[in-house]
Amino acid sequence: FYCPNAFWYVYLCTVPVLLHVVETTTNKLDQLINSLENELGERSVPINPDDPWAAFRLKTFSVSPFLQVKSCDSCSYKLTSPFERKCPQCGFKGEQPEAFPLLTVEKMLASLPKPAPAPAAPKKKQQKGEKQEAKPKGNGGNGGSSGDEVSEGWKKCAVQVSKISSIEKHPTAEQLYVIQLDVGSDKPRQVCAGLVKHYEPEKLADRLVCTMMNLKPKKLRGVASTAMILAGSEGDQVRIVDPPQGSAVGDVLYLDGTEPNTNTPKALSSTIWSKVVTGFKVQDGKATVAGKVLISSKGACAVPDLPNGAEIH
Repeated sequence: FYCPNAFWYVYLCTVPVLLHVVETTTNKLDQLINSLENELGERSVPINPDDPWAAFRLKTFSVSPFLQVKSCDSCSYKLTSPFERKCPQCGFKGEQPEAFPLLTVEKMLASLPKPAPAPAAPKKKQQKGEKQEAKPKGNGGNGGSSGDEVSEGWKKCAVQVSKISSIEKHPTAEQLYVIQLDVGSDKPRQVCAGLVKHYEPEKLADRLVCTMMNLKPKKLRGVASTAMILAGSEGDQVRIVDPPQGSAVGDVLYLDGTEPNTNTPKALSSTIWSKVVTGFKVQDGKATVAGKVLISSKGACAVPDLPNGAEIH
């Protein structure tokens, strides 16, 4: 009698299929584990050869020799590093077990042994008679221009003594003063200067200052600025460069050991000025450019209370 729903028929038909599926799945999983372990290679944690359970796995299954198997301290469960962090039998007592208690990829990679650093390349030996090439040095610190570039740029700068005739706050910028300068024969110049934090207005009124006269005019927050008052700075300290004692409005400033600059351009290139600034420093309380003191016919320009190397701009 043929009955397709009979138990024996279902058993004989389905069990071999299920066994085949389980066997195929196990083989695929085994191949995947092998592939991952082979990719790790020597970076994996070595297996403990004294562990009999691990030795049994090596002989019975396709297990990488780079895995490490160790016993739990509280029970006999075998933990496989680096995949198991806690013992599933006793490591989660009193707490909610994780759905997938596995390490993250980052932590797994961090647990792997670090590769040895590559050996440094041997230095090339200098041959006899071969001179070592000297490295060029700048006067402006790292990335500074050379002394020749600073000196050549300075020859195009027009610097003189001016007098502050009036001072008021900038209408839209709290850190700026709007200053009117008496420059002598030329018409008055207007300057926007960031000196609010460092000088009260009464300390600046009628004061003689050193001014850069031929920078390109520009607007600061909508107010024109046609010159620049020279000042040194170090951190939060700012000090105006003082002209020599006895100076008068219009006195020309130049470098010690040189002649006053002539034929200076009406508008100095910002590129040239940026090179000059790298060599504009405080040295022994005096303003210097490329190591030469800024002077007039009456003496040297001073920058009080600032250390050597402080920038002037």
